[in-house]
Order: sequence, then C-alpha cells, then structure tokens
Amino acid sequence: MSNFAITSGIAHIGNIASGDAHYAEAFIAGITDAPPASKDRLAAFMNKTASKVLKG
Repeated sequence: MSNFAITSGIAHIGNIASGDAHYAEAFIAGITDAPPASKDRLAAFMNKTASKVLKG
C-alpha cells in the first residue's frame, strides 16, 4: 500500500494546485510513515531488494 500511495501520489501532485499539493504530500507522508512495517517495505523498495508483485 505504501509504495502504491507514494508512486501514484507523486504522479498526481504535479497536476493539482500548490496548496492542495502540499496537503496531499503531507497526507501521503503520514499514511506511509505510520506503520512500522511500511518503513521496512519502503527501504526494500528504495534499495531495489523488494520482491516483485506478480499478477495472479
């Protein structure tokens, strides 16, 4: 969830007004920083060590 929130959120922030973009950025940061497991998953994503998601 956190990788999806970050990657899709970043793509949309450039298309909205500045004030709304700041709110959206803070909201996404709050969502992705809250759960402890998110930090591990984000670190794996950034280090390119995360496992690939396969379509079922």
